[in-house]
Formats: sequence, structure tokens, C-alpha cells
Amino acid sequence: MSSTINSPEKVFEKTWESLSDDILSRKRKSIEQLKNFALIEIEKLLQMNGSSLSRFLTMPLLEDSLVSETNNRMIYEELSYDCAELQEEFESRCLSLTEEQKEVQQQILEAVSSQNGGVFFLYGPRS
Repeated sequence: MSSTINSPEKVFEKTWESLSDDILSRKRKSIEQLKNFALIEIEKLLQMNGSSLSRFLTMPLLEDSLVSETNNRMIYEELSYDCAELQEEFESRCLSLTEEQKEVQQQILEAVSSQNGGVFFLYGPRS
């Protein structure tokens, strides 16, 4: 068998459609994956606010395998925080709070610890 092709254009003419079908299939799959990733992000936002895509009948639903994978990933992300690092950051940032910010922080912490909940509107530059 030779390592060269005498007429590459003939090989191309005979195979381009088959090659293109595969490319189209992969592109379609990647577009579907992108849609699913977008749906995952929407689902995460909805779940944080006590809702789900399943409430919106006209919206496409996630594939079942992705729902399980997404939930597992969300649980993993929630459990994978570096608590020591977060505590250090919390303590460092607390030192720079104004009196008004300290009051608001205390109200929020009390609402959380007493499990009363509440609605708090906060505004401030993100650092």
C-alpha cells in the first residue's frame, strides 16, 4: 500500500458527502449540547429561586441524564468550598464594614440563625 494518493481530488469527490455528514452530525450535537448547557444555567437560577423549568410548559426540558448530572454537580459545587479560606475572607471583610453595614449584616445573620428569613436589598460595589 502506498503512502501517497495519486488523485486526492477524486478521493475528496467520492468522500466529501460522507465526511460532511459526520461534521454536520457533530455540529448538530454540539448545538444541542450548547442548548442543554444554557438550560442547565437557567435551571440552576430557577432552582435558587424555588422554581424549575418544568413549570414552563413551552420551554424545552433537560435530558434526564443531564438533570442527574447537573444535580450531582450542583451538590458537589456546594460541598467543595474551602471553609477555612471563606472564614478568613469573611473575617477580613468584616473589618472594613461601616457601622450601617454591620447593622445590616447583624440583621441578616439573625434572620438566618432564627430561621425567620426575610427580604434584604443590598447595594454595593463588588470587589
